Amino acid sequence: MACEQVRRYLDMLVDCEECDERTLLIDRGVIDGPAQQVRELLREHCLTCPECTDRLVAERHLRSLVRRCYESETAPSGLRARIIQSVTSVRVIVE
Repeated sequence: MACEQVRRYLDMLVDCEECDERTLLIDRGVIDGPAQQVRELLREHCLTCPECTDRLVAERHLRSLVRRCYESETAPSGLRARIIQSVTSVRVIVE
């Protein structure tokens, strides 16, 4: 796998590491994202490529910092359900 491909999927890889629900939805084909086999190839590439490893570590670190900044904030009730609903619903627009 080339570095360019890894960069394209890096955010989604970290999303999958952080959210088992998202991973399940991807694996079931409900939402777009890198399949299990692709995630494994991404991780393998990062083990051998220092530049991609640095990008992966930086993305994880940035998300950790953002999470800590807002950990005392409470989301409105029902927000999680609305997000899951919007991610899993399909809208067809006919013009």
